[in-house]
Amino acid sequence: MTVAPVIRIVNDTATPALREFMAGMTPERFAGRVGPKVQELVEVHLAALGPNSKGYPSTGFYEKFARNVRWTPDARGVLIGILPAIVNGRQVGLALRVFGGTITAQTVDMLAIPISPVSYGHVPSDFPNLFLLKTVKGAYLCQRGQQVSEKTGRMIHAGRGQGGNAGRRVAADLVFLFKLQASVTQEGDLDVLPSDDAILGTALAFARPELN
Repeated sequence: MTVAPVIRIVNDTATPALREFMAGMTPERFAGRVGPKVQELVEVHLAALGPNSKGYPSTGFYEKFARNVRWTPDARGVLIGILPAIVNGRQVGLALRVFGGTITAQTVDMLAIPISPVSYGHVPSDFPNLFLLKTVKGAYLCQRGQQVSEKTGRMIHAGRGQGGNAGRRVAADLVFLFKLQASVTQEGDLDVLPSDDAILGTALAFARPELN
């Protein structure tokens, strides 16, 4: 003989709790609970990315964006946005670092790409006495590593009055600071932002109101 399973509800405490949960999940309340926590998650993640992979002096690039994370209520939940940041005197966004893309020269003929720890985080105008050098590998903006003083006739070390991170410059006859290119393509890196699982886990953890 087959015996059918029987579930007997002696005291229904689940249904009222679920109703309370659903009643409390208005869009406004959901946004108020989840928005600040997901914003904090993104801020901490960006701030922890650290310096660049080449070991150049840190410009605090990601920290700038960590301070620009904002949340706003959206018709379907919460929208997390990251405002542009000022980098090297220019307003730039983070989307290119995340999704990749090609940058082309807009207001100038060529882009100046830093290729030295000395010039990283700087623009050509930060360096006096730059000159153009064309080689078979491309065009470069360079600076003399050592110069002869007009007053004393002695060699002047490039670390004095040469701009940029002068303390990192090594003694050389010629210092390559920037490479000139019409465009540059940057690969995207989705790890710049927290993973979808991390964002979803944070949202779920703080969306549920306490059920007393």
